[in-house]
Amino acid sequence: MTKKEIAYFGVGPVLILLSNFIGRIIPLFSMVTAPVIILFIVAVVNLSLFKRDFIFTSVYSFLLVILNRTLHIFLLGGVRDIEGEAWIDLSTLASWLLITMLILVYGWVLPIKNLNDAIIRSKIRRILTALFIAASSLGMILLLIYLDLKYI
Repeated sequence: MTKKEIAYFGVGPVLILLSNFIGRIIPLFSMVTAPVIILFIVAVVNLSLFKRDFIFTSVYSFLLVILNRTLHIFLLGGVRDIEGEAWIDLSTLASWLLITMLILVYGWVLPIKNLNDAIIRSKIRRILTALFIAASSLGMILLLIYLDLKYI
């Protein structure tokens, strides 16, 4: 890994930390802009990292969502009520959904290394699409269970 790629990995957590520290002063700023900031990090900053190692960068992107969720809980001030928790959940879900769609688009558009056969490429794309649908539905089910258990 080059120094430039290591710097790209550092930009994500720094922007999320900065957003959450601003959100400490203006709480809605962090919750509303979090999906946009994470989407910017994944779409623009990490594009070259996706070309180098797709799976590692995908995992890194979802770890950014988890980091943002954790920082929302620990850094945002004020009294926590059900409505505030719901806004945090909505922000997290929106970030997860946007990143999942972007990773699917990158998986479809970016070239696959060492595979030049169109038939193999189309089969891999179908498998990736099926895995995306399965993971999305599983994530939604787990989120609904989490919300039901949390607010009952």
